[in-house]
Amino acid sequence: MGRIFGIVIFAVLIGAAIYVNQPGRLQGPLGENSTSTKGAVHEGGENIPPPQNEPPQEEPPPQGNLPSIDPGEIPQGFTLDQLSPYFHKVRIATAFPGSPDDYSQIVLSAWFDGERAIPLKGWRLQGNKSFQNVPYRAVQVYDPLGNAPENNIYLRSGDSLNIYSTVSPIGRNLRLNKCLGYLEKYYDFNPPLYGGCPSIVDSYGISRFRGECQDYIYSLGYCAEPESNPPIALDDYECRAYLNKINYRGCFEKYQNDEDFLGREVRAWTGNTGPNSKFLDFRHDRVLLLDQNGLLVDLYTY
Repeated sequence: MGRIFGIVIFAVLIGAAIYVNQPGRLQGPLGENSTSTKGAVHEGGENIPPPQNEPPQEEPPPQGNLPSIDPGEIPQGFTLDQLSPYFHKVRIATAFPGSPDDYSQIVLSAWFDGERAIPLKGWRLQGNKSFQNVPYRAVQVYDPLGNAPENNIYLRSGDSLNIYSTVSPIGRNLRLNKCLGYLEKYYDFNPPLYGGCPSIVDSYGISRFRGECQDYIYSLGYCAEPESNPPIALDDYECRAYLNKINYRGCFEKYQNDEDFLGREVRAWTGNTGPNSKFLDFRHDRVLLLDQNGLLVDLYTY
């Protein structure tokens, strides 16, 4: 009887060992099959951190599942299998070639159903003679210190990407917000940023200030900072302290949490300033918008 009991115990131990060492089983915090939520690892062994504040990406349909469109929408010279899953979800709204002495501009507009977003990495604009890679990184929220990094651009429905051949005065592309007009005092944007900043002034709060102080504050236009030597009494410290808050930082701190703080427009600059560096023909051109796989998203002629 004891011998049979020993055989049973031995069999149980062997079975448990096999179960624990199955491929894919966890082997403790340091085991080679342990899993972690800190980041995935691809085949090359590089750690891939989890996404950081990226909007959801719209994934293309499975390979071989072509977009469902009216055959009449297929551009002449193209076939259905040459169309991108993003066909007509993003369109070339404008292609302005400019001139040898003026900047060129291309506007991409996104319009589609759903809340997901479309990434632009690897996209290209192809003209008759040359091409331009679509900028795909921009500052999402420009902070008062100007240290915000560029992230991948994702276009939601209703967003637009304005691409200019000029140079970014801040060295980066950026999504507009309703306070950015204040930057025009310090940077020469070409074309200029819009000047419709919301008011920072608290009418009730300044009502106790001297009359000359209130008059000066109310004389300031949209997105306008006070002069370095305003016409205010030198001993009016309260007024001068308030004037120091009328700038991009003050606007940012007041409105950054508004749902509509960020605009729907992203601006990007290619730096192609020379007359021979612009890929668009100054007279007539056919411009193709191609996705990361070289498939047609839209076509524009002028």
